[in-house]
Amino acid sequence: MGQLLSLIAKYAPTSPGSPRLRAPIRLPPAFRQLFAESTIEPIPPLLDCPVDILLLVFASLPLPDQVCLALTCKPLYNLFSEALKDPRLAWPKGIEATGCAAYARPNDHPRLELLLRLQTYDNVYCTTCLKLHRRQEFTEESLAIPIIDRRCKYGHNVVDLCHCLALTPMTGAKLRQWLDTGVAPAALDRSIRNAFVPGITDGDELSLQHECRAIGRKYGDLALATRLRHMPDKTLVVRTYHDLRISGENVKLDPWQLDEGISVSDTIFSCPHNNLVDTHWSDRSSEPKFCTHCETVQQFFGQRNGLSGKGTLPGPDEILQIWETQRTLGHDDKDCPRWQQTARARWKEKEQLQHCLKLRQK
Repeated sequence: MGQLLSLIAKYAPTSPGSPRLRAPIRLPPAFRQLFAESTIEPIPPLLDCPVDILLLVFASLPLPDQVCLALTCKPLYNLFSEALKDPRLAWPKGIEATGCAAYARPNDHPRLELLLRLQTYDNVYCTTCLKLHRRQEFTEESLAIPIIDRRCKYGHNVVDLCHCLALTPMTGAKLRQWLDTGVAPAALDRSIRNAFVPGITDGDELSLQHECRAIGRKYGDLALATRLRHMPDKTLVVRTYHDLRISGENVKLDPWQLDEGISVSDTIFSCPHNNLVDTHWSDRSSEPKFCTHCETVQQFFGQRNGLSGKGTLPGPDEILQIWETQRTLGHDDKDCPRWQQTARARWKEKEQLQHCLKLRQK
């Protein structure tokens, strides 16, 4: 608040005719006395500032302060609500659109700083889901420990399915409910619900399907088709087809040049521990390969029809490579280790949280 007042004082000189968020209210003396003696909080003087001063103040604030100012009241929200759409406030990805790991983030953490400010008694930050949860989503033991290690009752890290879709353990439980009942839970986040399309497997079982495309890669586009299903023992399994089309002048490169370039810059994750290109580019055998850290199975299919058999054959100026991976996310059990084995490592998020907590102590 001190920074805000100092900025208002700095930009105070302005023309008398500058517009304001609200028109001045002229009350009769009797009403003024009534309001003076009441317990109703007065309208903050900030709303009496000319709009051009507010715009200058807003532009001088860091992003978390801009959002807090926009959330102060309805007039300020109407004026500054665009700040809430800043991409830096988006939920952190584990995989970038190009397929590379997204952990090399800058030391600017506006989203995390904002969530720490918005914490209340009833809304608590979870270090594994990277968002605020209601207090009842935590155990009493978890609430009693320092925030740096505080986890919700699910207790597992985030699983990245692709560059546009990642699951918290709580979201995973809701997807299991969807597969069991055939109806998307009302509490399921809208973006997750819209990302999946219900389908039927060969065994007449319900599955949830998601398709996306990673563009802007160095050697071509990557198309992915992901399908979630429940096995008979209620294990949640994720099967993904990775369709990499190398096009243009890149098809003229020698295999060793493609191998060297793609393995470095165009990672394709089968799980947090394996790069499909690095694993299969030199060894083109179709034998399944197993991750040594989790239960992920990956298989190279070579050249064939497009994505899941629904795409088109590669053209004369294209090289098509297809992989299939299967990841096991375990049962609907909060203590199941299989979800955690294939989840995102949280060392970077923990490092960022420590940095933000130190800033708040200054």
